[in-house]
Amino acid sequence: MKMVLVLGYYNRVPREVAKIAGFHGVKGEIKFYPLIDDLEIFHELEEVLIAAKTYKISSTRPHKNWILVKFEGYDDLNSVENLRGIVEAEIEEDLEEGSWYIADLIGLKVLDATGQELGLVQDYSSQAQDHIFIKLNDSFKAKRELILPFVDEYILDVQPGEFVKVKLDQDLLELSQ
Repeated sequence: MKMVLVLGYYNRVPREVAKIAGFHGVKGEIKFYPLIDDLEIFHELEEVLIAAKTYKISSTRPHKNWILVKFEGYDDLNSVENLRGIVEAEIEEDLEEGSWYIADLIGLKVLDATGQELGLVQDYSSQAQDHIFIKLNDSFKAKRELILPFVDEYILDVQPGEFVKVKLDQDLLELSQ
């Protein structure tokens, strides 16, 4: 099984889902230009954020290349015509097995194969290959973080909210000295 880090957050912070493209008619419908591929998500949303203000959705419907959205309590063009910008929403997504959101790993305890605590996941990088940065416990007297490839060879188990179990060899530990 290939392990994958997914950039993003699981239901933690709003994500950009649309841009306000204009208005439709005089009954307060707003044209959303979608910034996501799955347009069905718009029918599942209960609320969105625009300029850090929350709006409850009363209805959505497709129209040409847009999604027309109506907010609760906004029943005419005058009530919505000042809305501009990016629309954000919290979207819950299902990940494939062996995939984790990076944000769910940051701060987790890192254990070795025997269960000994090594440190904490501090950061990540996805340059040429996914890596996690581990701040080793003081007992290791490390001068820098341990950088570990996020691949099956080194990552033995991931329990979101609990720990990441890794396989270490002396050569990797020496790199952080």
